[in-house]
Amino acid sequence: MRTLSPKLAAEQDTTMHLRPDLIIRCGNAFAGLVAPYVVLATVVFFTEDLVVPDPVAYSLIVVVALAMPYLAVRGYRMAILCTPASVTVRGWLRNRTIPIQDVADTGGLLSGRLLWLDATGRLRHTPTIAFATLVRAPSSIKEHNVQAEQRLQDWVARHQTSAAKRRHLTAMARNWPRRTRFLWLGGRLDDVVGWVLIVLALTCAGIFAQGLPSEIRAAQGLGRPGTFIAIDRDCGDVTCSWNGSFRSHDGTVVKNDAWLYGTAVEDLQAGDQVAALDTGHAHKMFTPGTHDLVSWPFFVIAVVALGWYGLRRITNARRERLAELAMARKSR
Repeated sequence: MRTLSPKLAAEQDTTMHLRPDLIIRCGNAFAGLVAPYVVLATVVFFTEDLVVPDPVAYSLIVVVALAMPYLAVRGYRMAILCTPASVTVRGWLRNRTIPIQDVADTGGLLSGRLLWLDATGRLRHTPTIAFATLVRAPSSIKEHNVQAEQRLQDWVARHQTSAAKRRHLTAMARNWPRRTRFLWLGGRLDDVVGWVLIVLALTCAGIFAQGLPSEIRAAQGLGRPGTFIAIDRDCGDVTCSWNGSFRSHDGTVVKNDAWLYGTAVEDLQAGDQVAALDTGHAHKMFTPGTHDLVSWPFFVIAVVALGWYGLRRITNARRERLAELAMARKSR
């Protein structure tokens, strides 16, 4: 059996550095690198029709350029540093140093949080996303995180006083009803992912529900007939369409920010006038006899699958939390 030198043994007894698995560290670094770009793309998407001053746009680009490497390095270095006096959690944006006598519960490390008591005795939590174990995480990563949680528990138990442990048990028992009542609201990374997927599914369902009536009327040939005047061609990554203005034959409907569906882009040129049908959509006009109902079943299936998967993530996390709470109650 290998024996440590007295100097190395003394160092290991004064500090302990818990780091996620290498794959998780690289994933955190990649997420930190991509997150500012996603924010910038979202801002550009929602402000593409606004006039943004050049200094503001350049400043935003500079901030994103500086934030990307900063968050990437912070993401790779996410860890928990333990000393006999404190526990420091390194995060993406900042570090949180907690006196070791205030650490209340390390059993939530795999749930993505570390519970501790503040100066007023209120129970608080610090995110430990790097050690959160997903329901479908590889077994090697789960085993690594379980070992990290056990090492943290042993370290805190070895350096905490008996009075601090009794105070924490009292605080945890006092917060028991509140913790069990809000099991559905979160506590694990799976809960966050699940709720994000559900909100995304509901948002997509709302958008689809707004456009479905106009598609049905287009399929039935109902609406206000009129004339569409092609102005400019708008091309995305996959498809192109013509933007222009629409005016109904009776003159009651005029839309200057319309676009035409159902006519090949190469069949039109700027200034051409073609027959179109307004079925109630704010911008989308239809060539008479055309509609897009064929693709809607695929959208419905995708939205239902997205919401079902998010609900399943939350349900699995809730089932695991109930089992953990039941075991914790038996041990008290």
